Amino acid sequence: PPIPGGKPDPLTLCTSFTEDDKVFAVLGVFIDFTGQGQECLTKKHNVIHIGHEIDQPWIDASPAGLMLTPDRTKEHVASALISLMASTGKFKGKTVAVVGDKNNESRVNDVIMPALKKAKVKTGSTAILNITGTDTTAAQAQVDSFIEKWKTEGVNMVFLAGNNVSAKQFAESIKAGLPKATLVTDTDTALDQAKGEQ
Repeated sequence: PPIPGGKPDPLTLCTSFTEDDKVFAVLGVFIDFTGQGQECLTKKHNVIHIGHEIDQPWIDASPAGLMLTPDRTKEHVASALISLMASTGKFKGKTVAVVGDKNNESRVNDVIMPALKKAKVKTGSTAILNITGTDTTAAQAQVDSFIEKWKTEGVNMVFLAGNNVSAKQFAESIKAGLPKATLVTDTDTALDQAKGEQ
């Protein structure tokens, strides 16, 4: 499976699978956080893709039945998590800031923020980080800037949307800057990182 930022990249693999190997389907972990690799399989080459880490808009943009996942989509998980937290009173007394990256910006704007608004949750500023490749220096500077802004807004809960922004270095920075803030994420990959922290 392709590793994000690694070689061969998902588009190269898509071309190799579909044009050279003439595959019928691609199954399993085929990660491209932009969705271009997955959509290359389904939209461009009409090849079935059954995988993980798939966003609902990619499924919607593909021909019917060609992109599938045995998992819940990230959009469903985020919506269900917010609904559950609201119904159990977890947002009481909280001001919530949301952090996403460019790959998850539409989920933040189209799913997470409307769900928080529907639940009548007080929100702080939303941070959309520019994460490109393995160098997260610029994104870390963005987080540091938002932490200062969140302090003035009374933010005491931060919703981390997606794998990239749930990475340990961002969680550590947020907890250092807002030590009493509760961190919430809609991704299960943060669990292993949290265990590593313990």
